[in-house]
Amino acid sequence: KDMTDVVISSEQDGAAENYSNGAQGSAYGIEFLIRKNRVDRWYGWASLSLSESDRTNAKTGETVRFEHDKPILFNLVGNRLIGRSWMLGFRWTYQSGGRYTPIVDLLPSNSRPNVLEPVYGKLNSQQFPDYHRLDVVCPGGFWGYRHEIGVPLSLGSAGSGGATDMTSRIPGGDDPVFVVGS
Repeated sequence: KDMTDVVISSEQDGAAENYSNGAQGSAYGIEFLIRKNRVDRWYGWASLSLSESDRTNAKTGETVRFEHDKPILFNLVGNRLIGRSWMLGFRWTYQSGGRYTPIVDLLPSNSRPNVLEPVYGKLNSQQFPDYHRLDVVCPGGFWGYRHEIGVPLSLGSAGSGGATDMTSRIPGGDDPVFVVGS
């Protein structure tokens, strides 16, 4: 898909006061889905999405990966019926990390010297860590007199969490720092 009049900030378009429609973009990808219908009490599915998205600044000609671009998304879901009214299931999700613009330095503000302002590196040049998560669930219920009583039970989730703690990405970021963006 080709896009025109994509919004960019005044930092990317010096002639704009806040924002302008001074960029173009493209996005393309493919998706796969495999589903297993219930057979012998088991069912589930797997999906895979592969994509890429970029933006080109019309004034400078610079092309960068889009910040929300996650080229790989994968889901695997499985469920097993247990008895008449219980189920044990899981879902595993994996996605490649999104893009971000690194903060390469912190300088005192001209208007407020006790506040630090960021100095940004190259637009969307860094990538967050890949993310994965496993959820296990055991929903079910009991049949009462003319009514079903549902009892959902979550056994927890575990994963990399895809940490986005920006203090680890700020130079010397051992201590939390309050940053004023422009």
